[in-house]
Amino acid sequence: MKKGILYCVTLFLLTACAKKVVRCALIGENMNPKKLQSVVTINENRLIADTTVVNVSGKVLGSYIHDGNDTITDILEYANVAFTNLKTQEVLGTTSKVDGLYNIFIPAATYNIEFQFIGYNRVIIENVKLDTSEIVNLSANLGQGIGKEYFEIRKHRANRELIRKTN
Repeated sequence: MKKGILYCVTLFLLTACAKKVVRCALIGENMNPKKLQSVVTINENRLIADTTVVNVSGKVLGSYIHDGNDTITDILEYANVAFTNLKTQEVLGTTSKVDGLYNIFIPAATYNIEFQFIGYNRVIIENVKLDTSEIVNLSANLGQGIGKEYFEIRKHRANRELIRKTN
């Protein structure tokens, strides 16, 4: 990984609070001049916090190749961050602000987490278990898209039987 920044949440100690696990992660790019790929790094620390839901926050960045050789990293404002609950299939999401930061409070569960922005690679992290003892900081650096488009079919046409054919 050529460049990377790891963001962590700092909390003040609160009285009568339970121990919480903090996971800090950075999704970064593998700097290859022809295409940019994503990697995940996770760091865990113990902090004290008073929450009944999981607090997930981070920053969304995007890297692209400029003039054939230089890699530029920019803040991605209004990037989509979606959390799909694997048990209920409920999708919760947020967008990054103008500074690339996002924050969301979600119920404890196991999720697929997706980062998406037009013109950049879509990143999906599967089977991430989050419980109320965790405060998660997950930052993403999306690589430049390489011309592939992805389509998801969410709606389908119902099968219909032919009852009578007329001329």
